[in-house]
Amino acid sequence: MSVKLYLQVRHSDQIESNFALNESEYLSSIRTKEPYQASYSNVKEIVEQEGSIFETVWNESIPAKYKIREIQEGTESEFLEVIYDAQKARDIYIDLARSVDNEALLLFANSKAMVRADRLGVVDYLIKASKKGASIKIICPITEENSEIIIQISEK
Repeated sequence: MSVKLYLQVRHSDQIESNFALNESEYLSSIRTKEPYQASYSNVKEIVEQEGSIFETVWNESIPAKYKIREIQEGTESEFLEVIYDAQKARDIYIDLARSVDNEALLLFANSKAMVRADRLGVVDYLIKASKKGASIKIICPITEENSEIIIQISEK
């Protein structure tokens, strides 16, 4: 008689706690200095709640084999993050423009997007990258609103 084992390991950088649960019990360690402390419950609602938390984290984590490959190959993790904080999005946008070495491709949905990019200094970083030999390609509607920026880019 063969027994099929079902065991999976995933990786997450998001967790700073430890817990274990089964169908009817929950155990969590509490981060303290000595002595070790833990929280235990067999209350059905708590077990269900912690199971829901686990499933959320599980769905956002990656299979261990991918993380192990990244470690072995020395590559960076691939990820997709939805950013809700406008300031964080601006900071990332500026850092992205600042870090262009070889190529940047930009697609602006409207002329106002280019105006916003210019106000943030993104256009200046792109011009600097272009002067260092990077290929910069921009697609955008050109209107009176952004025509001065287009002229500025063309002159520099």
